[in-house]
Amino acid sequence: MNFPEGMKKKRNELGLTQKQFAKKAETSQQMIVNYEKGYVEPSYRKFLMICKLLKLDPNSFMEVRK
Repeated sequence: MNFPEGMKKKRNELGLTQKQFAKKAETSQQMIVNYEKGYVEPSYRKFLMICKLLKLDPNSFMEVRK
């Protein structure tokens, strides 16, 4: 699963709206929309914050390319 899909799935499992999650993640609702649609990638710092808030393992989104 990629980051946008994982983020949206976990946010929904936790029962959070995009607006509620945006407040917790200290960003705008539009940025959450952009992250979830894959239009924009969060900064590394924001990525780690989102993973922590959603209790996701950041390593699960890292790809090893050969």
